[in-house]
Amino acid sequence: MIMKYFGRLHPGWLIAAAVVAMAAQCRPDPPEPPEPPAPPKPDILFIDTSYDISCEGATITFTLEAAGAWSATVVGGGSWCTLDKSSGEAGTMSSVATITPNEELVPRSCVIKIKVGDTLGEITINQAQLNVLTASPDQFQVPAEGGVFTTEITTNIEYEVTLSDEWITWDDATVTVAGNPKSEERTATIILSGAGLAATLTITQAGTVPPPDPLDGIVTLLQTHATGYGIPLIFMGDAFPASMIEDGTYQSAVGSAVEAFFGEEPYITFRDMFDVYMVNVVSDRYPDSTSGESTTLGTCFQGGNIVGVNLDKCQEYALLAVEDEAVLNKSVIIVLANRETHAGRCFLTFIDMQDGAGEDGICGLAVAVSALGTSHDDFVGLIQHEAGGHGFGKLADEYSYEGIGAIPESVTETYKRLQATHHAYVNVDFTDNPESVLWSRFIADERYRAESIGIFPGGFGYELGVWHPTGQSIMNLDYGGYNAPSREAIYIRLHKLAFGAGWEYDFDEFAAFDIKSEEVVSQQARHAARSLQRKMAPCPPPVIIAR
Repeated sequence: MIMKYFGRLHPGWLIAAAVVAMAAQCRPDPPEPPEPPAPPKPDILFIDTSYDISCEGATITFTLEAAGAWSATVVGGGSWCTLDKSSGEAGTMSSVATITPNEELVPRSCVIKIKVGDTLGEITINQAQLNVLTASPDQFQVPAEGGVFTTEITTNIEYEVTLSDEWITWDDATVTVAGNPKSEERTATIILSGAGLAATLTITQAGTVPPPDPLDGIVTLLQTHATGYGIPLIFMGDAFPASMIEDGTYQSAVGSAVEAFFGEEPYITFRDMFDVYMVNVVSDRYPDSTSGESTTLGTCFQGGNIVGVNLDKCQEYALLAVEDEAVLNKSVIIVLANRETHAGRCFLTFIDMQDGAGEDGICGLAVAVSALGTSHDDFVGLIQHEAGGHGFGKLADEYSYEGIGAIPESVTETYKRLQATHHAYVNVDFTDNPESVLWSRFIADERYRAESIGIFPGGFGYELGVWHPTGQSIMNLDYGGYNAPSREAIYIRLHKLAFGAGWEYDFDEFAAFDIKSEEVVSQQARHAARSLQRKMAPCPPPVIIAR
């Protein structure tokens, strides 16, 4: 049998529990802990305490907050770091520091020290060095056999070396150049680069001069003078390889040029006054060179019908024939450029332009350059115009370019001076007065009526302000023979060179020769049929070289 018992609480325990509960409800919350005191404010407060500046320099503005009066000094900056303010009162302020460019090859630093009371603050300025990368020398002219060369490198940076070609090497500022097996000049570069900088060395190496061809420079005397002292006429070709000398092509071209030169009066009659030479010139480039760099005499076609030449090389070869510069000054060099085109030009040297050097016929060396023409007749006309007319006769162009207008006064004065001192350009004049024009006596002479000598506008390429004697002539159209004033000028120079300054000119003697059996007049008529070649543009006027 299970027994259940129920206890009874004592009334005193109930009272004690109630008291405890009430006490718990009436106890106050513990107090909040006090906030810690604020840290003391510094005497100096900087926004930035360090600056990195490039070598170019800069101005920087730094801001500070000072608790009291302050002062600032720059330590280690010398004159390259300056402040616009070095002191101030308490508060927030700004100061500007000016940093000049650093031209040294090392970096530099300074410290701006700012003092407030006993407190010292610092701002550090770090400036980068000036980076340099140079090489001296940086240009090298190297002979064909090569060599070893040094350069001095000035730098404070790491750099890389780039070579443009395999025939150069680099070893710590030493350049080694291999020999050049080719005849052409060559160029290479060495580039040093780093930190955004670069230095370039240029190496230009000469080409290897090939051994002289045994045919080159051979002089052949084609004709010896029979009258007078002998007038040198020197023929040579350019852009002809040795094979063209071996097979006779070169000699044939020169022979055609010789016959063309002596194909008109007065050269026909007085041919025996000349010593005629042929000088072999071997060129390694055949035959259509337009730059002149690869031909021995440097002939080059410069657009249209303009042709140029290396005058020094022409004289060098000519002196193989005459061996005397004094004789060379009486000579005409005739250069045949091996190209079948219509092109030519003459280069005239006038010695002592103010001193009457033309009185004995010596004007100075002439170099007449002619291409081979587009046909035989064209070639003949080029030789007679450039060599016989300009080169020996010192004659002017009688043609004019359409639209070119009047000849300038300054140009007129130059030509007038040459007419007076060297008896040059006497086939043109600057007046249309038939009584005073240079060829007035031909106009008045009945013996020349059949030649229709008159006063025709144009000359030296100009349309106005200059006149010439006939409507058709070699100096106008490259055919038609030399007109009477031109024949006279050639006749006078022939005799002065052949017989010296003591020879005296007589017009009637010239006229008696000139009109003998009316041969000249009938010859002029025959030339009129050769009209097709002046359909081509005239070659440019001579280049005058005064000395």
